[in-house]
Amino acid sequence: MVRFCFIPVLIYLLAHQWFYLSVLILIFSGISDLLDGYLARRYGQITKLGMIIDPAADKLLLISVYVYFLKDFLPLWFVLFIFFKDFSLPMGALALKLYGKQAIVSAALIGKLSAGANLLLAIFLCLAEQIIIFREFVFLFVILVFLVSLFSFVFYSYRWFRLFQGESF
Repeated sequence: MVRFCFIPVLIYLLAHQWFYLSVLILIFSGISDLLDGYLARRYGQITKLGMIIDPAADKLLLISVYVYFLKDFLPLWFVLFIFFKDFSLPMGALALKLYGKQAIVSAALIGKLSAGANLLLAIFLCLAEQIIIFREFVFLFVILVFLVSLFSFVFYSYRWFRLFQGESF
């Protein structure tokens, strides 16, 4: 829930071009995500609600950053892809649930790598506003994050199609 509260704060910081503070919020968000996941597994506090809220907060935080940087650095196709990926996969899970299939599955390594790559890109974009040389590498970073995110999308899509057919993971 704390990461949900960070979303308006982050948007405010970006709107006022306080990019170093935005980086701190993003780093704190990433650390709190790791800590939350570790503590939930360590103490057996994994819940279905947490499996939904946790990635939703991460996705909304990142989409907020990406929408802000549409004006300077990010291509529209990239932001639309990330938006589509981040919101189509939960819709697939909802469809599975409606058909009485197993809908909530644990995160895979590629999903964690994709989330981490997206967080690093968000941090990099904020830094590129302040450190001019970083701007030279934004498009390369976007392509790398796109490829990791695409692979994640294909992996989870395949996984959910298999679940829809009645197989388990």
